[in-house]
Amino acid sequence: MLHNPLSARRKLLKLGLTSIASTIPMAALAGKSSPLAPEIQRILDNKKLIVGMGKFESPPFFSTSASGPTGVDVDFARRLANALGVELEIRREAETFNEVVEAIDRNEIDVAISKISMTYSRALRFRFSEPYLVLRHGLAFNRVELAKALNGRDLATELRNWTGEVGVIEKSSFAGFARIRFPKAKLREMPNWPELVNALIKGDVLCAYRDELEIKRLARVRPESSLVLRTATLTDTRDSLGMVFHKDASQLQQVANLFIANEPTPLTVDGILEKYKGNLKI
Repeated sequence: MLHNPLSARRKLLKLGLTSIASTIPMAALAGKSSPLAPEIQRILDNKKLIVGMGKFESPPFFSTSASGPTGVDVDFARRLANALGVELEIRREAETFNEVVEAIDRNEIDVAISKISMTYSRALRFRFSEPYLVLRHGLAFNRVELAKALNGRDLATELRNWTGEVGVIEKSSFAGFARIRFPKAKLREMPNWPELVNALIKGDVLCAYRDELEIKRLARVRPESSLVLRTATLTDTRDSLGMVFHKDASQLQQVANLFIANEPTPLTVDGILEKYKGNLKI
């Protein structure tokens, strides 16, 4: 086959222009000759991206430090704003995960980046980005209370038809997951994760149900709990975390998907726990 130098140079030029374009903030590309989607135009006109997160602390995803908000989701939000060429404004006014999402419907925020699980009920009303992290479900049991409940029976076998107690954070995605995964269980809803963990360690709650990262974080932050707790990961489960957008914000959703696809290093549970090991308090 004959080599065509001109064709090769054209391919190199095309690759070079594509590479350059990917580094240009979107704000620099806005112009009258290229009308932008309303949600994008609004962000560029305001010169800021408004991101919603929970008022509560959820390290290592978002929490308060001496220098301001910090965590996985905060870093994601900051880099997304940079990609758009605008400033970042974080609003942490919502009391629950569901309230963070509801702020999108009221047009109070442009996007929710707040460790939001991608659930069917949310997908019916909002748009999600591609997952930026996929977690397995995890369980932590009080060893003494578990031994009483099992009475010698095998845990793996019993979990297939669990009728014991399951503790969850109220109004969270895991409250919904628990009703589906353990329909015969006795659901115990508590206001927040720290209260649930304390009750679990004391033996007031038999079992806590959340994602694998939270279960592993518990072992790191409170190593003494390994003597009191027994943990398990449900390998046939998925908890996909995504950014959440208004149902009409298709272009912003596309920008977020491109941003996630271009991330040089995909997020992992162990990578997050190591990077944010100084901010894992419960």
